[in-house]
Amino acid sequence: KGGMGSGDGGNATNIGTAGSQRIGSPGGVAGVAGGEMWRGAVGGQQQERERERAAQVQAAVQTSLRSFAGHTARVTCLDFHPDTTHTRLFFSGDVAGNVNVFSYATSGTKRPIESLMDAFPPINTVCVNPTGDFLLVGTDHNIIRIYDTQRYHCRAAKNENDHHRGAVRVIRFGSDPSVYVSGGSDGLVVFWDTRTSSRVNAIEMAHQGAEITSIEFSRNRRHFVTGGQDGKARLWDLRNGKEIRDFGGGNKKVDKFFAQFCYDEHFMAVLSSDRLLRDVQLFNSATGAKITNLNLQGSGAVRLLTCLPTWLVCVCVCVCVNGR
Repeated sequence: KGGMGSGDGGNATNIGTAGSQRIGSPGGVAGVAGGEMWRGAVGGQQQERERERAAQVQAAVQTSLRSFAGHTARVTCLDFHPDTTHTRLFFSGDVAGNVNVFSYATSGTKRPIESLMDAFPPINTVCVNPTGDFLLVGTDHNIIRIYDTQRYHCRAAKNENDHHRGAVRVIRFGSDPSVYVSGGSDGLVVFWDTRTSSRVNAIEMAHQGAEITSIEFSRNRRHFVTGGQDGKARLWDLRNGKEIRDFGGGNKKVDKFFAQFCYDEHFMAVLSSDRLLRDVQLFNSATGAKITNLNLQGSGAVRLLTCLPTWLVCVCVCVCVNGR
């Protein structure tokens, strides 16, 4: 009825419906409303595309996800074989004293290809050397188990005086496969010769006698950092075994205290298992000055802290009631 140019002042009168009269109404109100409708339609299309992308990502994750069954108790530790092309193995330990060997070469639910049982549970730490030849296992026994990764025969250091005087809590290799370091409930940090399985050095009372809970090496082979139940992280010179500085409050005994280098080792991230100290504390590695706190969501027990080496990203694994 009528044309687009008909009516007074050249404004459009209607295009068949009363509601359409707003399109040409004075002050451009109808134009705004029409634009909002258009933007709403575009927004809806964008949301639909985002939902499709999310569904595609979820489908991809579900296709690549692999499940591994075989532990009958809580898993306490895990480490990957360095050969990610052919061997594709990882090793995990649990509180019942089992060490399982899994292959992730194929998809689907996987069972262990090898299971090792220890008489002194729990398995506190597993560590594969950088060449992939040996698996080191620490338990509540004072002797480190050394398994070859071909036949899984076990051996240990021959000299009884070389061993820890308590449980072995953590074992780590640096970039040098000839030496590894262990920390125990006896407060000792012990350096070992990989070839002879003998102690080459040790730091007594590294954390004032408190239990050692974490060890991490720097990439330049010059430093390493330890965490202890004294609530502190301590930075050490690997060449002479001297402490350089410490990080953290150290105001009370904690169950676990984690320390990690991050962001090209410019920063030190530390985290306590104390439920009242929920933040990841970030320090300047060179000066020891505290930079900030990163708030950690959740209220469960902290199991792990790990950091991306070249990014300021910290990943914390906790036991949370809400599944996070």
